Amino acid sequence: MVMLAALAVLAASCSPSDAEREQPVVRVQTIRPEIPPFAATACNAPVTIPDRDISEQEVASGWGADRASLRSCELRRSTAVQAARGPG
Repeated sequence: MVMLAALAVLAASCSPSDAEREQPVVRVQTIRPEIPPFAATACNAPVTIPDRDISEQEVASGWGADRASLRSCELRRSTAVQAARGPG
């Protein structure tokens, strides 16, 4: 019994204390998604409406230009979101 107690004391003295134990290394790394360059392009401003009466032709032309710009901008925006979310 004394021998067992002596072995327990020896074993306890050989093991490292809490202060001596090596702490795990934790590294935090932020990974930014790669956004396609064309997705960072600013959207076009709407067509400027002149301060006068405009013809149907000017209305249709301005409306068409605004719609085309909106579609192009949405394509860039959705591509950027898809790139940021990643695959899956």
